[in-house]
Amino acid sequence: MTDQTPSAGQHGTNLSLVQGLIRLLLELGMLGCLAFFGYNLSETTLVRLVLAILLPVIAMALWVVFRTPGDESAGKDGMVPTPGWIRFLMEISLFLIAAAGAWWAGSRIAAETLLTFTALHYLVTWQRVRWLLTGK
Repeated sequence: MTDQTPSAGQHGTNLSLVQGLIRLLLELGMLGCLAFFGYNLSETTLVRLVLAILLPVIAMALWVVFRTPGDESAGKDGMVPTPGWIRFLMEISLFLIAAAGAWWAGSRIAAETLLTFTALHYLVTWQRVRWLLTGK
C-alpha cells in the first residue's frame, strides 16, 4: 500500500534556488533581530551576551525541530512532525517577535525591512503557504 498524501513538492511548492536564498537571508535577518533584541533587554553585559545568544538559539531550535512532513523547502523532516498550519503559525510568530523586538530595541528600519521582505516572500511562495494551511 502506498501513501496517497500529497507532498509539498508535488504541488510545486519546493523553493527555487533564488527563493531558497531569500528565505535563508530572511531567517538570518530574524536571528539577527532576535540577537539585537536580546542584547538590549538588559544593562548588564553578561546578561546582554547570554540573551543575545539564547534568543536566536531558541528560535533556531524551534525552526529545525518542528517541521511539516513533505515540506521540501526545509530540505528534510524535523524531529517533531508538525501540522502545516502550526508550522506556518510558528514561522509567522517568530518573524513577528523578531521584528517587534528590533523595533522595541530601537531599530525601526530593521523591523520594517524584515516584515516587508517576509510578507513579499510569503506572497511569492503562496503555493507553499496554501499547502501548509490546507494540505492541498
